[in-house]
Amino acid sequence: MISSGYSLVLYCDDPDHIFEASRQYGEFDDERKDECWKNARKAGWILKSNRECICPICAKRRKLK
Repeated sequence: MISSGYSLVLYCDDPDHIFEASRQYGEFDDERKDECWKNARKAGWILKSNRECICPICAKRRKLK
């Protein structure tokens, strides 16, 4: 049996990140990389091309500023 897949584990890079145990990181798994990224964006993560990512809580806080 051959199995394959892609796993994406994200940690917030916002310098003003407020730690909450349940929202410290995001983890997404799928067969394809683009589906993992799409699912992370649907969950509210901001993914930038320079490998920086912002969690949904910090993304909302940035919009309110």
